[in-house]
Amino acid sequence: MSGITNITIPENISIIESSAFALCKNLTNVTTCSRRYLNTANAFENCDKLTDIFVSP
Repeated sequence: MSGITNITIPENISIIESSAFALCKNLTNVTTCSRRYLNTANAFENCDKLTDIFVSP
């Protein structure tokens, strides 16, 4: 089992709690549908493989 590698954050989400995805060691891509500022704080700490946070138009 490889775990989560890609996530999509819905448009209605504007804040992601600190360390929310810290255990997702295989996370490589995040797509957000939010057109406003997305406050991620330290949500993706320890996600060493994360290479792209894409904002969907």
